[in-house]
Amino acid sequence: MTLTLLTQDFTLLLSATKMTAYPKPDEDGILSGLYLYTTEGEDGDNVGVSTLLVGIGYDGSTVGQFAVPVSGTLAAPILLPYRDTGWLSQMCDKAKLVAGKTDKEAEHTVELTVNGSSLTVKTLTDGFPADYDVYGNCPILDTSQYPAKEAKTRLFTQGLGEGVTPEPDAMVWLFGTGALKVMQTATKILKSPVRVFPSAINGGPAVLTDGVRWRGVTSVEPYEGGTGCVPDIEPLDVPEPAPAPKEDSSSAPTPTDDAEVTGDTDESDE
Repeated sequence: MTLTLLTQDFTLLLSATKMTAYPKPDEDGILSGLYLYTTEGEDGDNVGVSTLLVGIGYDGSTVGQFAVPVSGTLAAPILLPYRDTGWLSQMCDKAKLVAGKTDKEAEHTVELTVNGSSLTVKTLTDGFPADYDVYGNCPILDTSQYPAKEAKTRLFTQGLGEGVTPEPDAMVWLFGTGALKVMQTATKILKSPVRVFPSAINGGPAVLTDGVRWRGVTSVEPYEGGTGCVPDIEPLDVPEPAPAPKEDSSSAPTPTDDAEVTGDTDESDE
């Protein structure tokens, strides 16, 4: 089971999946893991169906999905430890940086091979290992306890579709700090604004996307203001500033001949 994909796609996949994974591996190593698998689907804006490597991150509240094109398939999903994603990304990015300085036209890729309970990650330049290319072995966690079914159910949440009448106040979204942090991180990592698609239920989950490769679903707290989507805080009047005081010309100093200074000197007096 060997996969090959662009280095920048692999490191971006790790970062994007990690955004919604449970951030405390010491408390829950399984839930904090990155759930990876291959499937067939559309690759962003590219036309047609291709093989994709998909990463799922789920913290028990917010779930995220990110997919990149890949050559090869996985026989079964794998689960990468949260802590190992950091050194994997650094290792691959460093090799790619050297490759770019050596040959700007070179294609830098990553080769992933599952060997029992570990994943071997190798970097390649134009399909072959260069002197600066590296490899490392990352442990694979047991996937049997990962809540994949729960993550899938949440991931398939649909936004407010055509012809669906939303509940009163369903269009008022109350995001907690967790959801806001995910959206802030997504705009930084994906370099794209986050699109929010509300559900028809007040307090129902909201679907988040970057419009290309990433899809997330996060919790929204119910709004109990009962205002019919009218803002519940009224604007306060903003007064115009007072005009600047006019200067009194009678009190201004009058220039005199003694105050005038010129740059000309008469050297004939010397």
